[in-house]
Amino acid sequence: MDHYPPRLVVSPGAESKATAIGFEVLNARDLRRTAAAVEDAGVKVIEGTEAECDERRVTGFVRFDDPAANAIELFYGPVLDHKPVVLPR
Repeated sequence: MDHYPPRLVVSPGAESKATAIGFEVLNARDLRRTAAAVEDAGVKVIEGTEAECDERRVTGFVRFDDPAANAIELFYGPVLDHKPVVLPR
């Protein structure tokens, strides 16, 4: 549909629930600013590791839990392959 990596990843798990909900920000500066605002609200923010970034195919991301304990991930810099879309005919 576009050059982005999968937008929805379904993996087997112990529970039937979303393990993370991701939102893209423009760049590293916006990620830092948004993460700081979340921390200022008293929420612990964890920076993703290089291995986690590779797994998600992003340049950088942070994660935190929202008030309902849903895992939220903010990311920037999706790693795109720019291969043409091939539709079967």
